[in-house]
Amino acid sequence: MANALRPSQLLAFRWKCFSYEDCTLKIAETIDKSKVRPWGKTKKSLGFIHVPPEPCG
Repeated sequence: MANALRPSQLLAFRWKCFSYEDCTLKIAETIDKSKVRPWGKTKKSLGFIHVPPEPCG
């Protein structure tokens, strides 16, 4: 599975978005014209991305 992020989603990540216990990143905000906003381009833009517990080597 591959997860593609829009630049506006990727730039809005903060450490509070990462859950080490659940191995997830939460997309809760996006950036547009240098301003953080609490909504996304579509309804499915915000949500969770599951991260493998160990990086592939």
